[in-house]
Amino acid sequence: MLIPKLRHFLFLLSVLIPVSALAADEALFKKLGVKAINPVLAPEISLSDNNGLTISSKNLQGQLILVNFWATWCSPCLTEMPALDRLYRRYKNQGFSLLAVNTDSHQRKRINTIARKLALTFPILLDENEVLSKQFGVSGMPASYVIDREGRLIAYIEGARDWDSETAHEWLENMLAQGQGDINRK
Repeated sequence: MLIPKLRHFLFLLSVLIPVSALAADEALFKKLGVKAINPVLAPEISLSDNNGLTISSKNLQGQLILVNFWATWCSPCLTEMPALDRLYRRYKNQGFSLLAVNTDSHQRKRINTIARKLALTFPILLDENEVLSKQFGVSGMPASYVIDREGRLIAYIEGARDWDSETAHEWLENMLAQGQGDINRK
């Protein structure tokens, strides 16, 4: 008699824990202003950085990637950069990558000045002719996209965020703890 009740309890527990974790994720997504999207294979990223090195998403397989599109003329972009860098430095050894994709790459001198002035340590990629921006469907800046560990585009963030906030850190820690970084699991 005890064994069937125990099995029933364990079954309920296995169903309820993922549901409560998903509800927590949804609440954090809403609080941070992250929009979950149906997972689709992310466009391949292969761009030169501001130092002339080619960075490829193929080399980041198994990582949770935040792709942040920005421009030198975008004040909100520049405002969030230092906090994005702190987020990157804190989580880069825990399976997190940040790729800052600049859309006005003809401004290399200005990009390098900004990177130096703000002491940015994350890769800054140059989107010549905005090819990658178009593939991602960027319509305003800053715009950030989340790519899970399986290479799927799973979320979109429109506008600047306070990446130093407790909510942002809790959101990222939850994404990393999920293993796959997939908020669309069922």
